[in-house]
Amino acid sequence: MQSAHFLTLCPVSPLVSWLGRPDPRIWGGQDGSNFLIHLVDDDDAVRTTLARLIRLSGYEVREYASGAELLQSADHLDSGCILLDLNMPDADGIAVNQSLKARSIDIPVILVTGAGDREISPHRADVAEVLHKPFRRADLLSVLDRFIGPPNAEVTGQ
Repeated sequence: MQSAHFLTLCPVSPLVSWLGRPDPRIWGGQDGSNFLIHLVDDDDAVRTTLARLIRLSGYEVREYASGAELLQSADHLDSGCILLDLNMPDADGIAVNQSLKARSIDIPVILVTGAGDREISPHRADVAEVLHKPFRRADLLSVLDRFIGPPNAEVTGQ
């Protein structure tokens, strides 16, 4: 009951999500492309969970169930960044990244690896960053903020 009272007394602007980040469709360009995350993971549960977390943090998300699906859309990959699973059945994340580079697609690729892939480094994999599972929400958002900026960067000048 105290929470409801607080919410009544402190209305939140419709421009700001409940996490305090501006809606990227408003602040990130009409289509949200400045804050677009291309999420590639063959595991439906992981992909759905990550997509929800990323959206709730103020980013726009396009989901792909495989590296091949991402590569089919490669001509439209001109903004945001790619969050790419390393271990997928059709092609691993490193092979997908090499295909993107061969097509001169130059947006940041963040490789997501399992616990057994600790030897993978950004330099070795030729990607912007490597996130090792399990990772914390704060770690994910820090990496996204570093490579494409927080969703409110245009407004605050960060």
